[in-house]
Amino acid sequence: MPLNLFVPSLHRVHQPPSSPPDSPHPLHALLDPLLLSARSSSAKYHVELPQILADNGGAGEIEETMMWYAFNYEKAGSVEDSAEADNSEDALMAEEKWKNAWLERLERRECVCHSTTTEFSLTLA
Repeated sequence: MPLNLFVPSLHRVHQPPSSPPDSPHPLHALLDPLLLSARSSSAKYHVELPQILADNGGAGEIEETMMWYAFNYEKAGSVEDSAEADNSEDALMAEEKWKNAWLERLERRECVCHSTTTEFSLTLA
């Protein structure tokens, strides 16, 4: 989903009319478990995901499945993947460089989503 449509799609969820006026918004129960602390988010992108990539697998959670989908989709379109040249050491270095850049992009996107979701969560009644 494009990030510019993320918050508008969350705004479509309304509190049921039958709920008491002082009850928390239903999205709080769904969003709060997703919001990681800064330390947890850092560990995720600097320890956990690199380890999953190095091991070629993990626990098989839904988030890991989505990560593998994105990884393979973007890798298939990368120039470095098609340029496996004569020197396999250069190819390995290029792949490692691509993985690191990909993880940085993924972390930046999650940070934006996390900030936006946190701000949105604070505006909920």
